[in-house]
Amino acid sequence: FREQDPVALFGRPVDLAFLDGMHLVEFLLRDFMNTEKHCSRNSVIAMHDCVPADFAMTRRVEIVPKDAQSKNEPTWWLGDVWKIVPILRKHRPDLRIYLVDAPPSGLVLVTNFDPDSTVLSDNYADLVEEAAAMGEEDLKAYIQSIKLTPSTEFKTFESISRYFYL
Repeated sequence: FREQDPVALFGRPVDLAFLDGMHLVEFLLRDFMNTEKHCSRNSVIAMHDCVPADFAMTRRVEIVPKDAQSKNEPTWWLGDVWKIVPILRKHRPDLRIYLVDAPPSGLVLVTNFDPDSTVLSDNYADLVEEAAAMGEEDLKAYIQSIKLTPSTEFKTFESISRYFYL
């Protein structure tokens, strides 16, 4: 984002962005803030790995237990990117956020942007500290608050348009 302007590059605002990079909340938050600046109100940002199945998946450091490797068990590492959803819900209630049941680790779809908003960038350091303070109890509360939208809701243009202005 420092070197390229997506709007200049594409000749129009970003319609759809898929964020799936470093699995740490501060990176995802920064990517989200930078992407929103180049969106229109009805653009969609999709974020991966924000619906963890358990606490072990949410460590900030990727650790693959040796017993999981030997048993051919899943060794998914999602990091702590799930924390972006409670942060957005709290600090940007104007956004529309949908959590989708896309296995194995969910998909978050966000729309209703305000590209001129500076709420997140003005408070970035505080938001990173807020995220760092979140622990296992916060994760449990987050998981209990989740209302997953079935991915089958997005099969046709008509069904998608119930959620997004296209």
